[in-house]
Amino acid sequence: MGLGAWIKRGVAAVAPGAAIVSRHPGSGAVAMSFDDGPNPEVTPRLLDALDRLEVRGTFFLVGRQAELHPALVRDIDSRGHQVASHGYAHLDARRFSAPKVVKDAEHAQACLEDILGRTLPRDYRPPFGTVNPAAFVKMAIAGFRHVFWSVDSRDAFCATAQELSDSFSKRTVRAGDVILLHDDYPLTVDAIPSIVDRIRKAGLGFETVAGPIADADQAARPEPARPARGTPTAKRELAARALVQVGGHNALRGLRTVIAPTLRVLAYHRVAAEPLSPDYPFDRELVSSFRSEFEWQLDYLRRHYSPVSCRQVADALDGGAPLPPRPVLVTFDDGFDDNYGVAFPALAARDVPAIIFLATDYVGSEAIYWFDRVAYAIQRTRAERLRFEDGTLLQIGSTPRTRQRALRDVLRQLKSLENLARSRMVDELERIAAAPVEPAHRPLSRALDWAQVREMSERGIEFGSHTASHPVLTRIADPETLDRELIGSKERIEAETGRAVDALAYPVGGIEALNERVVDRVRATGYRLAFTYQSGNNRLDRIERLALKRLRVEHDTSRDWFVAMLEAPELVTYPSR
Repeated sequence: MGLGAWIKRGVAAVAPGAAIVSRHPGSGAVAMSFDDGPNPEVTPRLLDALDRLEVRGTFFLVGRQAELHPALVRDIDSRGHQVASHGYAHLDARRFSAPKVVKDAEHAQACLEDILGRTLPRDYRPPFGTVNPAAFVKMAIAGFRHVFWSVDSRDAFCATAQELSDSFSKRTVRAGDVILLHDDYPLTVDAIPSIVDRIRKAGLGFETVAGPIADADQAARPEPARPARGTPTAKRELAARALVQVGGHNALRGLRTVIAPTLRVLAYHRVAAEPLSPDYPFDRELVSSFRSEFEWQLDYLRRHYSPVSCRQVADALDGGAPLPPRPVLVTFDDGFDDNYGVAFPALAARDVPAIIFLATDYVGSEAIYWFDRVAYAIQRTRAERLRFEDGTLLQIGSTPRTRQRALRDVLRQLKSLENLARSRMVDELERIAAAPVEPAHRPLSRALDWAQVREMSERGIEFGSHTASHPVLTRIADPETLDRELIGSKERIEAETGRAVDALAYPVGGIEALNERVVDRVRATGYRLAFTYQSGNNRLDRIERLALKRLRVEHDTSRDWFVAMLEAPELVTYPSR
């Protein structure tokens, strides 16, 4: 089946506008796009040239390049240009399977969003302009828009800037054109003034691929807004609302029940009694829901799905009793005490099973989770910048927005460190910020105690391991330390509850949180199931028992979003972390 048929029969109805070659001409502007960066030698020169010419464009960045040069990505964004994806490894889609192409695109998107600290439009420039039809359909359903081009500058085939300028001068450029250039060729930078002049003489202006609304938003803010990573995009919220209003979620639920039986796993952290106050001092992104919304969510699950326990899932996969139709599993990470005070009564009143993954070093102690200590220090310090002993300068600023951005950046860096190094960095950050957690605030970030764990266990709540100290397991090189995290936490929970621990949730849980070595050790340790923090549902006919996906619930998850997410995570779910 050709690409055109795929679009007509499958994609257009689900995700209109899944591909563009040119933009609508009504604005009288063109979109200049630059592929293959960021390049540390060329990109800064190109950005300076575009600043002088007062032109904004769209930079389609290669994910692995972006990881090497995150400051350049932020510089592109801060100067008002659109940051978009060119894939992670620059794969030629004709030569790879659809799952690999889709995974590469998601990896690149997550990488760029991690660097900028916010969700981005899912504009995607396919490397080499090639398309894998099956991947195209899957990506369209997941909200990606393939962006091709209507004018190829041919800069990749020119030897000098003059040759590029001469070649471009002979091309016809019209309103709405998307122009292909690259930001890793010095000759492109040298030819940009003449190219821009040629376009302006044709009476045309410049916009990004995302369009004038995005451009106006950029211009309105001297510093790029970086809301919390979990904030849903307006596009996805609209898609969720549309899906629910037309009843598409009901149709998908019936279809999945018959054709592709699926396990849905919801991931929560904290459930607060009421909305947080503006001066809440810890990491507000860990608050997944509030009492009233959580109760509504549980009621919805009871009406339309079959809540199951983790033990039921493990037994079914081992050949025991099959799962009921439309199974859903409720999970909690970390083990905050509001799981007992707020979530547990709601679960018990509705007879909904759940599993709580405990970081056992914190249970029953007065210790504050290390990530909340970081959040507290950054949000409560009086300083606007912090200098570490090695000379590293951390810019925090004075507004909630700049401090939230700094917090996301710091947490991302700390999660990449080996456990001991991370602990030292947290201690140093707390010291130089002069903001240790005050006694009055400690109850706001308190772990469960063992008495609460035993009571909930006796009343049907399951407990699993979230390791002992909440490290990123792939950063642990020492086998004995890895065993302490995996085996020690498991044995402690079993000793306290008198019940076997079947499941593990990988701390952090993104693509960097597990590898073959870690998964092999998890299997050898006796865990029957293990959960990531990567988004998606789990087809029961091809389930990955030690890499199960989950659906993140966040404090700003609307009801339409929640409903749509359960059936169409590819379309509306939060990006994988």
